[in-house]
Amino acid sequence: MINDQRQTQQVYLACAPTDMRKSINGLVVLVKEVFELDPFSPSWFVFCNRQHDKIKILRWDTWCELFYADMGIESKWLFICV
Repeated sequence: MINDQRQTQQVYLACAPTDMRKSINGLVVLVKEVFELDPFSPSWFVFCNRQHDKIKILRWDTWCELFYADMGIESKWLFICV
């Protein structure tokens, strides 16, 4: 659940705009290779697009979860587990 923060150690915010076409696998590679962090740690990795109106949050619990929010008039969340 997104509200369960008991095990979350850190929240990492990507400062540079991220290509929002990236899937879970693409974001995991970005966290591992560019940020040199462990994407499977109990942390949240937050990415936004160039216009700063969309975000993706990558989080590992027992599943890798990708949360997507479009910050338009109607916000929506899409939960994807692999």
